[in-house]
Formats: sequence, C-alpha cells, structure tokens
Amino acid sequence: MARLIHLARALVALTLTVTALGLQPSSTSSGFPYPTLAHPPKVETIYRFPNGTWLENLAIRPDGTILSTLLSSPQLLYTDPKHPSPRTIARFPRPAMVTTGILELGADTFYIATAAISNRNLEYERGASKIYKLCLAGWSPVGGKKPPKPELVASFTESGWLNGITALPQNSNIILAADSGLGVIWRLRLDTGAIDVAANNSAAFVPTGAPPPVGANGVHAGKENYLYVTNRSKLQLSRFRLDMEGSPAGEVEVLEQDAKVDDFSVGPDGGPDVFLTDGPNGAVLSTGGARLGKGPRLPERSTLARTGGPTAVQRGRLPNDRLSLYVSSSWGGMEYNTTGPVPVGGAITKITFNIKE
Repeated sequence: MARLIHLARALVALTLTVTALGLQPSSTSSGFPYPTLAHPPKVETIYRFPNGTWLENLAIRPDGTILSTLLSSPQLLYTDPKHPSPRTIARFPRPAMVTTGILELGADTFYIATAAISNRNLEYERGASKIYKLCLAGWSPVGGKKPPKPELVASFTESGWLNGITALPQNSNIILAADSGLGVIWRLRLDTGAIDVAANNSAAFVPTGAPPPVGANGVHAGKENYLYVTNRSKLQLSRFRLDMEGSPAGEVEVLEQDAKVDDFSVGPDGGPDVFLTDGPNGAVLSTGGARLGKGPRLPERSTLARTGGPTAVQRGRLPNDRLSLYVSSSWGGMEYNTTGPVPVGGAITKITFNIKE
C-alpha cells in the first residue's frame, strides 16, 4: 500500500509540473511536430542580418556576448545582445568560403572550423577544411580596440567539409570534428597536431542518394563519455560511448528519429537533456527532460518556439539569462540550398521562459 501511495504522489507531482509548464495534450510520442507549450515563452529578435546572411552556429562568451559563424561567408561575427550592432571580428583566408563549428576550450578561447562549401548546392572542395584558434580573453570592442587575430591550428587535408566541433571533457587535448561531407568524425590532437578518423559509424555516415547529402552535423561530448551526434540526412539524434582517446567504445543509440535536426545544446552536466534546432520546420525543440536554471524539467519531448530556419541553440550564461536560450538562424531552411540564395537574412533570437526556479 505504501508503495502505491508513493507512486500516486509521484504521478500527481509529474502532472502538476506538466500543467505548470503549459504543455498541450498530444498523442504524438516521437517525430515532428512535438507537442507545444500552451503558454509559450517570450521570443524576441535580437538582430536581423542583411539578406543572404546565413548564421550557422553560435557561442556565448562569459560576458554574455555572442559569436556567430556563417554559412554565407568566411567570417566570425560579434554581437552584444544589450547593444545589438554586430561586427566582423575575424575573416578567414582562402580556401575558406564559410565558417561552421565553434567551440570554447579554455577561458574565452575559441576554436573555429572553416570549409570551402557552397550553401546553395552543398558542393565542397575536398581537403580545404581547417581549424583556427582565437583567444578573446580581456577583449571587448569598447574604445575601438581591435580583436586578436585567429591562428591556424590544423589543416584537414583529407576532409570533406567540417561542421560541428567538440572537445572531450575527460581529455581536452582532443577535439572531435564532424565531417558532414564524408560522414565521419575526425580527431585532432592539439599537442601534436595529429589528425585521424575517430569514428566512422552509423551515427555519422551519409546514406547513398540522401537529400541533402549531410551526414554528421552537430557534435557534443557529454557526461559518462557519450558523444551526441545529429545527422541531417538520417534525421537522427544519436549517441555512443567514447574511450579516453575519443574512439567509439559502444554501440550507437538512436535517441530521436524523423527529426530534421541541425545543431543542439546538451545540459550543463553534459546530457542527456538536449535543446535541438529543426531548421526546415522552423522549430526549437527539447528532449530528454531538458531544463533551464533550477526550474522544473520540461516534458520529455516538446516544441518550445517557432522561428525561421533555426540552426543552433545555446543557453544564456549570465545570472539574468539562466532562463533564456539564444538561437541562430538562416531564416529560411534547407530548401534554400536548392532553390537559390537565401532570400532573407538570418537572425539571432532570444527565447525566455517564465519558469519559477
């Protein structure tokens, strides 16, 4: 009897949490669309960029300012949400045509991936991808101070085109880079500069004839030595365990299927709670019981907000931003790869939740 009472109380608590978050009832258990929140969060555009600007990824600096990579030019942009007047703080030389992944590794120190690829038809130059390092510690544009220049870390001469990048929590000397063109995950050892293929499995590969031909996309290393991977062609979010050197140490586990996911953000403890972007459907999603700050966990699967062509999402880092997400976008979707140049500009969007901590 005591066990039944405990179970009943747990179910009541879960029901109250779901009701407080305003989740609409739905019979949908997987795939898109996920059920939406009856009381959606506040969605505001921080900045809309000029037509043709495709924001691919973003990183939040310790001071709350935002760095954005571009699938429309080989630049890195800086935006202060409090005074949104974006500026270019780095331009990368040829053969770079775009900037893709960005990773903070060390205090205010970032690694940026570049590639030679057309965002219209996804044709790429083999072996042109590189990773650069940019240390911004102590820098701000106040007073017209110029940013430091990025330094080349590695050239991936056998790559297709690099996309998302991540570091191993248990071995920060190793960076893993998703190759969306070849459908593999590369390993870069920062101490020696050595590069090799770390993973070539079902989480990463590009299915034959897949439209679009984009394999491993976003990658984030999480707790318990898991690597989380989105695969655009396979419509999947997967994970698998890694050893201390970043090689697969377990089978691939599919967490989400039939979702046109791009990049994502894992929880502060490294997963498995995840915020996802679904560009073609214009949605920001949550899965795995994601949470913000110390508030209650969101339902297992939910649509948090709708915005045009979201490409990446990150949690706010300042105390007054703990209940916020920042989203970069192409403001279109993958269909623009085949129909022509992006007809409108991408954006940085802020999503703020009214959740009691």
